Amino acid sequence: MEKILFVGAVGGMSYSVKRAKELGYRTFCIDYYADSQAKDYADVSMLESTTNTEAIVKIVKENDIDGIFTGFSDNNIRSAALVCENVGLPCYTDFKQIEILQNKKEFRKLCIEYGIKCPKEYSDIQKIRFPVIVKPSDAYAAKGITVCHDRNTLDEAIDKAKAASRNGEVIIEDYISGSEVMVHFVMIDGKLKLSSILDRKLAVSFSKNSKPLAPVVIENSDKYYNSVVQNEKGLENLFKALGYRNIVGFLQGIANDNEVYFFEPAIRFGGNLSELFNYYCHGVDVVGAFLKGSISGDFSDLDISKVNPLFDKKCYNITLFAKEGTIKCANGEDETYEIESVKDLQRYYHIGKCITDDIRYTYEAIAYRIIMIADSKEKIIDDLHHLEKVLTLVDDEGNNLLDWTSVYKNM
Repeated sequence: MEKILFVGAVGGMSYSVKRAKELGYRTFCIDYYADSQAKDYADVSMLESTTNTEAIVKIVKENDIDGIFTGFSDNNIRSAALVCENVGLPCYTDFKQIEILQNKKEFRKLCIEYGIKCPKEYSDIQKIRFPVIVKPSDAYAAKGITVCHDRNTLDEAIDKAKAASRNGEVIIEDYISGSEVMVHFVMIDGKLKLSSILDRKLAVSFSKNSKPLAPVVIENSDKYYNSVVQNEKGLENLFKALGYRNIVGFLQGIANDNEVYFFEPAIRFGGNLSELFNYYCHGVDVVGAFLKGSISGDFSDLDISKVNPLFDKKCYNITLFAKEGTIKCANGEDETYEIESVKDLQRYYHIGKCITDDIRYTYEAIAYRIIMIADSKEKIIDDLHHLEKVLTLVDDEGNNLLDWTSVYKNM
């Protein structure tokens, strides 16, 4: 039986481990949390940091691992690429390619070269027109980001961005108000297709201290499709120029007046696992193809012609945040799969974690992400009400910490 090592065990990794077992692989899973969800399903789980590449190499050799799979984390894809290079296993990206794409300045240059729209960048502070967004060139997960509405906050924002950057570089761009858009894509044998276009609704407005996440991510292809699809060929040429043949990834952008401006790429599966939308609506198993490819380097099982960002069903990724309190236990996780529209439940919390007011609506306060697909929005809402009765996250005093208000507010 061929063996796959999963680098990381939270979020969408649980689905990936389950899918690997369905395909007949023996699964090994590592990260530094004992209670990460994917470890519930893996044949073998280990407590090890995903950034400790020397330890991962040792695990690969000692267990005769045949392939390495990861996603959902920029740090983890870096580690996986380094380990694959060290032990001679296939990986759809290499470390040099990752370094280029995780540098926002380098990505901007590539976008301009291949005709992909980006927000205006300022190199001369004296010529800035506010508001602007200040961010490190190479950080992720919204670290070091500040929106400045006037000159008074600019110096502090620049210092904050530099502190969060590995190379000390800072980007200052126009702050474009509008909807957050995430565009997912797949490339197989040099042919790139858009796979989903997500309109992300936030719980609260962008603040100085943090970038809140979307409690509801809505598949809304019709709204931005015409603006986004014109970038498909440019993206294909961009990634070909970097030497890619087979990849999965996404771009983050801002939509204003139905025009989408892109500012950041990722060459990995997204935390929203929107690849499941194509699986349930078009029968395209992107996760399965990349599991097989992690061993063989061959991704030809995936029929790229069937990948399509337009769906005849309503596809949602619901993010449930935890409210203030200390997490004691959860109830109803298994029962959620009895609800018709629920396709996957991704667990992010850890028992004993204390949620404080300063991390509300940030990555640190995510309890669950839930993939839901149905024929109508009304069916999704009905199933959400059912889910609310079934799923609870409880503190020491018996209070349910799940924040359902922000979900219904944004539906």
